[in-house]
Amino acid sequence: MTRIEHPSVSFEVTAHCNLKCAHCDHASPWMQKKFLSVPQFVRDVERLAPVFHADEIRFAGGEPLQHADLAQILQIARRSGVADGIVILTNGLLLNKISDEVLDLTDCMVVSLYPGVRLPFDLAEMEARARDHGTKIVYDRVTGFRQMLVYNRIENDQAVDAVFRSCFSSVNCHTVYEGKYFRCSRSNSLSKRMSLAGRSVNEPGEYVDLFESQNLEADLRRYIGESTPLEACRYCLGNIGQRVPAKQLTKAEIRQEMAEHHENPEDLLDRDIDFASVETPPPLAAGWWRLDYDIKQQEHAKQNKDAVFITPEQFVKESL
Repeated sequence: MTRIEHPSVSFEVTAHCNLKCAHCDHASPWMQKKFLSVPQFVRDVERLAPVFHADEIRFAGGEPLQHADLAQILQIARRSGVADGIVILTNGLLLNKISDEVLDLTDCMVVSLYPGVRLPFDLAEMEARARDHGTKIVYDRVTGFRQMLVYNRIENDQAVDAVFRSCFSSVNCHTVYEGKYFRCSRSNSLSKRMSLAGRSVNEPGEYVDLFESQNLEADLRRYIGESTPLEACRYCLGNIGQRVPAKQLTKAEIRQEMAEHHENPEDLLDRDIDFASVETPPPLAAGWWRLDYDIKQQEHAKQNKDAVFITPEQFVKESL
């Protein structure tokens, strides 16, 4: 059987975060502490791997470096063969506290740098340590956010279609969560987020259940190939919401954010966006772990005569 090939697949390691970013697209400042269950991860990845393969598996949150069993999770991911590369998406605050084992098992750390948030260690020393373990560090400097999450349903079909067609997450954030495969990481948390905002929403069931499917390969192939908006798209502005400043919230501001109603969510769309001209499909954002001749790749090249290595420019070109 030929496995489904996809650029990436994500697992949410924690729901909560050690930062409180305004307009967080995962609503992490609202969430209580919740960690990915190791037995659940084993079940999910062992069920997925025989029919699905990704260029990279991403561990996100919340803040994934908060998980005490992260090294064990990475070991399981590596053994599963579900992906070639392992990438962790982090705010970096705990980077200097992670074990050598986590670094050995990770191909790339993508570190988001937020305004007003200082990393409590020397970056050069951390980069040198990472290089010693063959781990690449990529910095994503965040200057602001877009308004994404809304709490009233968008009824304008043209607006929803534009949100979907332009959305980075629709192709880059396929997520496995508690035994279900979602085309969007916002979709798996929709009901929880709306409940915390004091709103109710019917569970749309827009996922593939890994354990109820009678033909998982066929069901995933059909689902991944769908090109219509999700119900979750009606509660999200994707890449075309208005730009908002990046800031850290106080407890009072978190409560205020949770109480927002967004009676006319379309008013929060970027006024400069022409629905008919949005970029579609959005670019793939995979292969971060390949974008350099790091130590692991050099060692692999020595041991594998058939290995082919390409420049970062070639990889980006071939990935689009």
